[in-house]
Amino acid sequence: MSIKLKQTGMNKFVVLERHPHVSSTCHDYSRQSEFADYLEKCTDKYGIRSHIQFDTTVTRCNCGDEKYYCGRHLIGAYGILSNASYPTDIEGFETFEGEMCRAAEWNDKINFQEKRVALGWYWFKEIFFRQVKDPELLQKLSPTSDFGCKRILVSNDRYSTLQQPNVTLVTNRIRQMKPHSLLLMIRHRSRP
Repeated sequence: MSIKLKQTGMNKFVVLERHPHVSSTCHDYSRQSEFADYLEKCTDKYGIRSHIQFDTTVTRCNCGDEKYYCGRHLIGAYGILSNASYPTDIEGFETFEGEMCRAAEWNDKINFQEKRVALGWYWFKEIFFRQVKDPELLQKLSPTSDFGCKRILVSNDRYSTLQQPNVTLVTNRIRQMKPHSLLLMIRHRSRP
């Protein structure tokens, strides 16, 4: 976005970046070093660095008497990885004593040897389907490609992983978390 602003002749803009470097969440993904390097090079090549205010977190935007940055336009380019979260709405979440980590803040120090590991993949489609009642509109709004394949997906070996003898794919939702276990919902199927 900053490059396009510069190319149109606009030079009075500020980029607020939470992190101390341009590539932000890319540094949380060790396998994304080439993307991080690309962002750093583009920042310098197109003269964007002088427009960036690093180590700055936007907590709110409002129009009032106190103004730290004043402008006619605000572009929210925060990305979907800016605030990773755990599914705290699952009953018993706070009682779970096992190790947890998120893709956005991966912990390489976790030892997975001799452990039973649950990989939670939360997708908002159920909320989406509840909100959109019109089938035609639902189809138009549904993506035709897999979510995140160009950036978010950091592994292309998930299918081979799912076929390993020590891996079981369980599609039931988590009903409750206990200190050392997960309770799943039982799926009921109605007969025609």
